[in-house]
Amino acid sequence: KQWYQRRVRGLPCQMKEVCVIGAGVGGLVATRYLMDNFKVTVYEATSNIGGVWLYNKGSKAEKPTPMYKNLRTNLPKQLMVFRDLPHTTDVPTFQTHFQVMTYLDRYCDMFGIRSFIQFNTPVMSLEPDLSSLPVKWLVKTKTGVSKFDAIALCSGRYDTPFIPHIEGLESYTGAYIHSKVYSIPEEYAGKTVLVVGAKSSGVDMVIDLSVHGADVAVSHRCAEPLVGIPPEVTQLNEPVKFSGSAVFFKGDEKEYCFDMIIFATGYGTNLDFVEPSCGLETDVLPRPSPGT
Repeated sequence: KQWYQRRVRGLPCQMKEVCVIGAGVGGLVATRYLMDNFKVTVYEATSNIGGVWLYNKGSKAEKPTPMYKNLRTNLPKQLMVFRDLPHTTDVPTFQTHFQVMTYLDRYCDMFGIRSFIQFNTPVMSLEPDLSSLPVKWLVKTKTGVSKFDAIALCSGRYDTPFIPHIEGLESYTGAYIHSKVYSIPEEYAGKTVLVVGAKSSGVDMVIDLSVHGADVAVSHRCAEPLVGIPPEVTQLNEPVKFSGSAVFFKGDEKEYCFDMIIFATGYGTNLDFVEPSCGLETDVLPRPSPGT
């Protein structure tokens, strides 16, 4: 990576053109603080701002985000606020995703950020221009290739679902999805549902499903039973084997069957548009988190 380090050190203090990849929270903030001093272009793959907070389930035109119908924030609004835009007084402590999006829209409009964004424009490749010094960056989209002095990579971490390898899963005859696909709990009313994973989203989905009429079980690695979930929810160890339509769990010889399994097992990093020549080192292999 020596060529890369040499060229980064050679960059001038005042760069002229900056590409921001992604119009989620990080991309909006980056744009807000760059736009006064640099010529900024923002590429956003979807049709709106918000990134992970955009609820677009039911839209066949673009990939769904992880947002689901009844999600509320698990952090208070006092920790989810920009210093230059306070929340309105009617916003509850724990917001719905619709309220978060309303806030991001206000932020966008207050600082005129939207005019910098090219929507429905995913980045296809990012690579350095080795012929230039200081280094330039070539960004390819559906409209062609553009050259920039710097890149703000704000494409997020919650796009590529991770489902762990479990014996027999590839030939499992039952139905399963990743939590990224989950949206409306009423669709599972009267059904038996297993949620695999007990971190924030997994536990939230367990509660959401249970109060809307599903017969829910949750599988986790926690040493002690989970607290704060409905008492009628069955708690199981991690799944270790699938056979036909049956699921087997660690330390339990009984076989279980479910109408639906939801893997709330996190996400892997996907930066496949970043060419190796960029010299960007990242852990691209998905890893299960300790709470799953």
